[in-house]
Amino acid sequence: MTQNPVMAALHAQAADGDKNTISQMQNALPIDILQAEDIANAVAWLVSDEAAYLTGVQLPLDAGFTIR
Repeated sequence: MTQNPVMAALHAQAADGDKNTISQMQNALPIDILQAEDIANAVAWLVSDEAAYLTGVQLPLDAGFTIR
């Protein structure tokens, strides 16, 4: 759905510093993408004793993307 000429043009414009809908879509933290180790660390914490009393919550692992 996102690999088409229109999206490619929007990405190119955003990369050049132009303001458009794509340029607004970025993480709140200064990283481009989460690494597999980041996901694994979150899962390891969830199954650890430290998270034993955590119930019924959503844990967005998205570098702050959803707060923008």
